[in-house]
Amino acid sequence: MNSPAPAVVGRVLIVSSDVITIEQLSESIQRFALFAEQCHDVPAALKRLQRSKFEAVVVDFRLGSQVGAVVKGTRESASNEHAVVFTVSDGESEAAEAFKAGSTFLLRRPLSAASIDQSIRAAYGLIVRERRRYFRCPVEVPVAILTKPIQTAHGYTINISEGGIAVTAVTGIVPGDPA
Repeated sequence: MNSPAPAVVGRVLIVSSDVITIEQLSESIQRFALFAEQCHDVPAALKRLQRSKFEAVVVDFRLGSQVGAVVKGTRESASNEHAVVFTVSDGESEAAEAFKAGSTFLLRRPLSAASIDQSIRAAYGLIVRERRRYFRCPVEVPVAILTKPIQTAHGYTINISEGGIAVTAVTGIVPGDPA
């Protein structure tokens, strides 16, 4: 009998060109029911951050001087600005640079399964919260919206999130219209 696949808690973008680092991070990420996606260079990572939503991003300092661009790109992305950012560093000078750029957590080399798991465990609540904040639950329910005194717009909900609701209606409703 096949057991159901575990639900994915969130997506993590790993930006590194080091195969061993990617493998170590991916194994730990999967243990926490997170889905790891890999990018081997900075330009590809920046494009991915513009097009997709990630709950966490891991950036390897071995990519060189462009690491700050990935962290900055994450923080400037409308969808990823609140993502948890991990940086992988070799030393103290990189650690200071990582936090200055906007990193949330630091992973130091040499990496081990225990050290990666410990950092992910510490960040897990933030990752889950970010997923829930952005998650949109598809729900179709009829609604009646009072738009102006004595006027009602009829429509349907499209989805609901922690921060709002998407509605479609036959009559025009503009965000910010007085209700």
